Amino acid sequence: MSTFTPSPAGFRDITNTTPTTSTPLKANKTSKRKQTSVDENTIPLGQSSQSKFRLGSAKKLKAHHTTHTNTNTSLPSVPQFPYSPSPSPSSFSHAFHSFSNSNSIKSPPLTVDQKLQRMIEALKSCHWTLGEFLFHMSNHVSRGGREHNQAQMMSSFLSGRTSHTPMQIINLWIKSPDSRVSAGAGKSESDLMYNLDVPYHLIQSLRPAITSYAAQTIEKRVIFEAQKAVSATAGLHASLRKSAHCKVEMIDIGASTMSEIGSVQMDHQPLTCRLIESIGGRARNPVRTTRVRKGDVRPVELVRINTLSSLNFARNREARLLPLLKGLLYFAHSAPTDLFAYNSRLGEMPSYSTIYQVARQLGINQTAISFQRGRNPAIIGALQLDNVQNYVKPQDHRMGRVAQMNIGIAGVYYELNGVEGDALDVSDRQMRVAQNKRASLTVATLLSWINGTHLDVIYTSHWLRILINYIPELASMKVDVNNRFRTKGAKLRLDPDPTTVHSLSTSGKNETYTSEIKDGLVDFLSQIGQKDGDYLNRLILVGGDGLTFQKLNEVKRYLQFHGDPLQSMELVQPVLALWHTEWTNLSRIYETHQGSSTSRDPSCIGHSACQIGQSLPPNVKKVDYHTGSELLNVVVTSRILDCWRIRFNCEDLRSHFRNLAEKKQLPTFQELESHADSLHSAYSTTQAIYEALGDTSTSDTKWSRTVPLGTPWPETPRPVDPSKPIAPSVTKPVKPIAKIPAIPAAQRRDSKGDRCLSNSIALIRDGLLSMEFSFASAEGDVGRVYELLKILLFTFAGSTHTKYTTYLLEFLTQLELESSRSLKEAILRSTLVNLRGRAGSFTASDLMQEYFNRLLEAVVDKKGSKYDDEFIRTVIAPNLHHFARIKIEMRNSVGLNSRSGRHSAPGIETEIATLLRVYRKCELHKRRPGRVYDDKHKDDFNAGVIKLDNGRLQRWVWETSRARDLIRKAERVDAEVTTLTSQQLAEDNGDEACDDTDEEEQEEYLDCHRLDSEVPLFLSELDDSGNSLYRTSMLVEEIESGNELEDFQADENIYIQDLIDADT
Repeated sequence: MSTFTPSPAGFRDITNTTPTTSTPLKANKTSKRKQTSVDENTIPLGQSSQSKFRLGSAKKLKAHHTTHTNTNTSLPSVPQFPYSPSPSPSSFSHAFHSFSNSNSIKSPPLTVDQKLQRMIEALKSCHWTLGEFLFHMSNHVSRGGREHNQAQMMSSFLSGRTSHTPMQIINLWIKSPDSRVSAGAGKSESDLMYNLDVPYHLIQSLRPAITSYAAQTIEKRVIFEAQKAVSATAGLHASLRKSAHCKVEMIDIGASTMSEIGSVQMDHQPLTCRLIESIGGRARNPVRTTRVRKGDVRPVELVRINTLSSLNFARNREARLLPLLKGLLYFAHSAPTDLFAYNSRLGEMPSYSTIYQVARQLGINQTAISFQRGRNPAIIGALQLDNVQNYVKPQDHRMGRVAQMNIGIAGVYYELNGVEGDALDVSDRQMRVAQNKRASLTVATLLSWINGTHLDVIYTSHWLRILINYIPELASMKVDVNNRFRTKGAKLRLDPDPTTVHSLSTSGKNETYTSEIKDGLVDFLSQIGQKDGDYLNRLILVGGDGLTFQKLNEVKRYLQFHGDPLQSMELVQPVLALWHTEWTNLSRIYETHQGSSTSRDPSCIGHSACQIGQSLPPNVKKVDYHTGSELLNVVVTSRILDCWRIRFNCEDLRSHFRNLAEKKQLPTFQELESHADSLHSAYSTTQAIYEALGDTSTSDTKWSRTVPLGTPWPETPRPVDPSKPIAPSVTKPVKPIAKIPAIPAAQRRDSKGDRCLSNSIALIRDGLLSMEFSFASAEGDVGRVYELLKILLFTFAGSTHTKYTTYLLEFLTQLELESSRSLKEAILRSTLVNLRGRAGSFTASDLMQEYFNRLLEAVVDKKGSKYDDEFIRTVIAPNLHHFARIKIEMRNSVGLNSRSGRHSAPGIETEIATLLRVYRKCELHKRRPGRVYDDKHKDDFNAGVIKLDNGRLQRWVWETSRARDLIRKAERVDAEVTTLTSQQLAEDNGDEACDDTDEEEQEEYLDCHRLDSEVPLFLSELDDSGNSLYRTSMLVEEIESGNELEDFQADENIYIQDLIDADT
């Protein structure tokens, strides 16, 4: 029986189309079934391509193989590929391997080389190359379709369901030495690797073709991603046109902008991002992130964001979010225009003209926002004004071009949190002013406003804070100290919510002139929507330094005759700025306690500064706040630590607590509180100052039991200042010594008193007050700051800074006697701001304005502009707070927030150790009866109480009361005049009494409109005699002129409670 040789499974017969000679087949099923059992290794290649072949079971195959032999041995045999019995098709190699290892095959399996040889011979017999075979095997287009077996096999292969994937084969092709381009192949072949210009299908060699294919495919993908990224809806557009899809706003630019841009790039350009990051050296990481890793000098993510933003900007000029942000950063720093041109050419930022137009439009938008927020009745805000000035020197000197001072007024409008609109009720304010409670103001009333219990808690807390910060073993108690400040010492704490700030356009007016500050105030009010005839009928809080506060009150006094509340400025409520007040207090401390750097007195600041090698402020009237506060902090901290050392009776505090920690005998926080309270009473109270001036040798008081007795002070005559020359020889005529002014009784020292200790106590008290001012402001407890202002009122009165005495008298009187509780709280809340929205980041509103002024003055000085120029008013000033924010947030966005950008302050450990050694050696804080270097009293507080009680307060009351509320008083006089009957007017001119009365009333009415009147204006403000206040004011003037110096003398035992009791 002739054998039947089917074609290989899944293949057409590609070797021979001529049918072989065979025995005719029987037309029964048995013969057909038997014909399928042949030797699979000897199937002739000439079998018809239309025949089919199916395998039976392994047993049938084996049995049939034993009875049938292959009779066609003339043609080369090729391996056959049977169908897999499973539904899923098997791969080429798997089918061949499984068949060759089958138990049904008795002949030894073919090796890989043998199989390859048979396949090569089969291709040769078909007159096909390998390329032709692969092409026709893979082609499914030109022939109009594929056979099922071919499609099944190709699907398994291309989908990776075979033992060897397509990429494994391609990888072998690329790495094969046969695919190398020979050196003599010419430039056309060797230089076509990764080529993007020549189409890959035109390249003959494999390596150049396949690499060019990959490069060109990636190029198409990168272009596609870029087109998506620069679309209007992607999020990278920054336009100011009204029709723009993404309209840029200043509020959208911040620290999160960089990360947002990075996220947009990763969403729309993932392949491009990975390629750029790979260039930057980033290892492959499947985790997608835009976060900067700590320690990276040049984070690849940031480099990629910057580079890709420039490329996108080059493709589409509207996709400029990051380039525009960098341009605004350069603009805020007043970078030279050459840098703008250079970076614009490189695609780093738009041109200067574009950035200028953007900044101008943003300024206009910010002005509109300020106007809308100011007009919103639901938003409560406050104004902060300050003068700005810079010295302008002309580059070209010509007639009329001279160096001059460029002066203007800058302001900001900031929104207040936690303030209700009812607090700014105008009618309630008018009613309280009309009561004129200030007319009965006395020194005892001012003293009664001081909360002594609260101050004791605060001062004691600072004693604890300084010790615990200095001793490492007590570091765990820092939390307890902070809680003490925030619980027992809290008064009016503000929530750490971020303050919304709106910079306003500057004015070219000079605030030193009342008329000009009025014009400037009208300008600023109009910028927040308060215009003549169109305004919100509620109080407007306007803050400023001392001069601004004074001028605002003068403007209100001069305009009080206008009937409209806005025209009369009755809606304006002046607020005294805090930081300028503290700055003045710091200058007062140095003026009182500085002394000379060559002084031998260890109680003065000059002596301590000389010991640690620091220079003293050259001008004590206006010290540099930063350096002055630092030096004061070092001196006061060292003295407090020296008092703690004396309290624990040790030589070194740190060694003492180290030994206690080793013995586990550290004191508890409650024990330290008790010690701190005793030390505060002995070293930082006004009473302690005068305890030290008394008999310190034999007194047995609580104070003397706390302050130990030191070594005896040598009894010497009046000490001679070493800086002065020695008295001349007796042979020369000696000039008579001038009479030394008498010392007031309250400032006199007992012969056994310790003037040095007394002055040191005064410095500790004043220094702690200055520290508390800074700490309370940063903490946001404006109530604690307000308590300090009540103390500063008297200290300023006892110093040369008498102007701030007037400012504080007016400010405190308005809050205590002429404001409701809610208005008082609103005014206090307006004095602090928090730009960062973090706890402990509060600052005084005027200090914030000073920061903006510094930025503004730098721009004005560089540009040579005036403060009322259009460029400053429209472009710079409205965007000022955003420029400041961009400078900070741009640093934070690239991970530079950990680097402050400024030199860190060096530690003060060495200075403290030096001063502790000096104070211990001279026994500064021990009682040494009779010790005196310079017998000068340095208690400004008590001196201020005496001065105010000796007439200065009454003069201020008279000056501020006589010209207030004149319009209503004039209306009252007019009403009285109109009630005169015609009969009284027609009386005989001989009635002199009646005529005198009419003349007096008419003269009084005329005087109401003459503000510079030198006589009392209203009888209701005087006593029964009608001129007692006038005589009192004249007496004060005589006393201050020095004619009656003895009137300042008072009992040295006068205290606050005595004045209160006397007044009662």
